[in-house]
Amino acid sequence: MRESRMPDRMPAQEPPPTLHPMKDFPSEPAVLHDRVSDSIITWSGEEVAAFRRSCMPQEDGSVEWDGFVFDGWGNVLGG
Repeated sequence: MRESRMPDRMPAQEPPPTLHPMKDFPSEPAVLHDRVSDSIITWSGEEVAAFRRSCMPQEDGSVEWDGFVFDGWGNVLGG
């Protein structure tokens, strides 16, 4: 089992305005905004089963998973 990378507190960062809400997140390759590190993470889609099984949706629309707090996603090719 992997150790969580979740810090004790999260900075209040907003995702880039061009990203889609996590409720619409597909299982295909994408880019995700991680609120914890305020960075863009490349999602290959290889861990989609684990993600779907263990992600924790939050009241604000973000999703906690594996130490990340994803609050927006975008298509790999920018669409």
